[in-house]
Amino acid sequence: MVRPGPSASVLAAAAAWRPMVSSWLGGAVLADDAQVLRGTVTWTVGQEVQSDVKLTVAATSVEDGRTRRWRPSTPLAPLARYGQVLDISLLVEGVLVRLGRFQITDWKDGANGQIEVSAAGMLQPVSDDMLVESLGPRDDGTLRSEFARLTPAYMSAQFAPTLADRACPKTMEWDKDRLKALYEIADAWPARLREDS
Repeated sequence: MVRPGPSASVLAAAAAWRPMVSSWLGGAVLADDAQVLRGTVTWTVGQEVQSDVKLTVAATSVEDGRTRRWRPSTPLAPLARYGQVLDISLLVEGVLVRLGRFQITDWKDGANGQIEVSAAGMLQPVSDDMLVESLGPRDDGTLRSEFARLTPAYMSAQFAPTLADRACPKTMEWDKDRLKALYEIADAWPARLREDS
């Protein structure tokens, strides 16, 4: 599937672009334009958590004549790792290309006073959100209903319309690893589990 974005003619020419990175904690915006100097977003479908981000951010920036410090000094700082999520897009010739949301997993001081930030795709919170106890499928459970039941309440799951639902095998049993359980259901279908932007 091709990610929507600028036309081929825009990309064929020298295009002006810039990253747009906002930091969120729950439903609150902590910062709406982190000063990214460089970075990468990588998707690897062979990993359980399929995407990761590496960003280098200026230690300080000037916004409206005020100096802003980006080094995390409190749990509520935009680049801290206490559930903060980065919403990352690229603005290419006026066209906004959304890359996705990524949970901050770590940060460290880099060279020249810069901040190095690592983040992982939104399957990371699913991986961290362990089940309270081992589970098996409900008596009337289908692959779709059991996948939806095991998906955390703060996320949504979409299913391809061509994916035929059927009864969930009663022999399945899931330990406390929620993400592993979702992959097992996808494998039994068979279906591919992918993260949406």
